[in-house]
Amino acid sequence: MLKNIILQANASSLLLLLPLLICCMLPLITRLFQKPIPSGLTGTETDVWFTSYGINEAFETVKNHVFSWKSEEERKATSSSRFSFLKSKHPSERFIISESIPPRLIKFSDPIEGNVTFEFTETEPGGTAIRVNYYPTLRDRIQKMRANFPLKIPFAAGLPCPACGKPVFPDFKVCPFCGEKLK
Repeated sequence: MLKNIILQANASSLLLLLPLLICCMLPLITRLFQKPIPSGLTGTETDVWFTSYGINEAFETVKNHVFSWKSEEERKATSSSRFSFLKSKHPSERFIISESIPPRLIKFSDPIEGNVTFEFTETEPGGTAIRVNYYPTLRDRIQKMRANFPLKIPFAAGLPCPACGKPVFPDFKVCPFCGEKLK
């Protein structure tokens, strides 16, 4: 039957097939005009580390690190191409402070690598816990920054177990980790 409709030369049968063809092709056509989401900006990652710096010193150190990223990107933009004079568009500014509550929070926005948020919490025995939320495109920079900080591992309350060395509360009779009798 379909073969008979197509073989007929009258225009009305072809006009009936045209809406059907459009309905079938509509999802494909709409995908062509959608902006693809870069794979690096699909989800955020979180990292937390402890440092021996005080909260104010840690805040300023992180801020200076991000400003060094900014100056590095500006240097790359000015020396990146021999034909940069042909570009009429000015590059957008990178790593701008979008929110700052010193010394607890600082948020930077970047049009290429996304937002990065640093939260600072002062720890009891001294030092600071730094929590950062970022997109995977910034992972390398965050790891290099973290490597420049003096790390501090907080000691849990209690004395170390003589057998396994893990911290155990003083009122425990048996180590919950290895089962060694403590007293």
